[in-house]
Amino acid sequence: MKNIFPYDTLQEATIYFSHKENCIEFLKQIRWADGVFCPHCESKRISEVPSRSLWQCKECRKQFSIKVGTVFEHSPIPLSKWLVILFAIANAKNGISSCEIARAFKVRMNTPQELTPGQKFEELIRKLVTAPPPKKKPKKKKPKKKS
Repeated sequence: MKNIFPYDTLQEATIYFSHKENCIEFLKQIRWADGVFCPHCESKRISEVPSRSLWQCKECRKQFSIKVGTVFEHSPIPLSKWLVILFAIANAKNGISSCEIARAFKVRMNTPQELTPGQKFEELIRKLVTAPPPKKKPKKKKPKKKS
C-alpha cells in the first residue's frame, strides 16, 4: 500500500487529525478504496450529505457515517483522538503501555488494550475499520414493584 500519510511525527499527525474532514477522508481512503458503498445493503448508489458528514443510500434510503460498521461506531472517543492514539501505538518502537496511553490521551485504561503495538499504522487502521463493531450490552430492566 502506498503511503497516504502527509506526516511523519506525532505532532504532525495530531495537527492533521485535528480536522474532522481529514479524519473522514483518511478513513474513507482506507475503508472504501474502491468507492463508497452502503454498509447496510452494500449498494454503490450513494449520495453525500456533506453538511453532516454522512452518506445516504439510494437503494435502502438509510444514512450512514464513516464510523458505521466499525469498532469506532459506538465509541464516545472522537475520531481525531482515536487516529492519533493509533498513530502513537503503531510508531512506538518498543511498544507502549495502555496506562501510558490512558494518561497521555485521557481515555479509559481498557480502551487501547485490544490494539497490538508494532503493527504498521495502515494495518492497524484496516484491522479496526473492517472489524465488526462491538455489541452493545442490553440494559437490565428493573423489576416492577408490586403494589
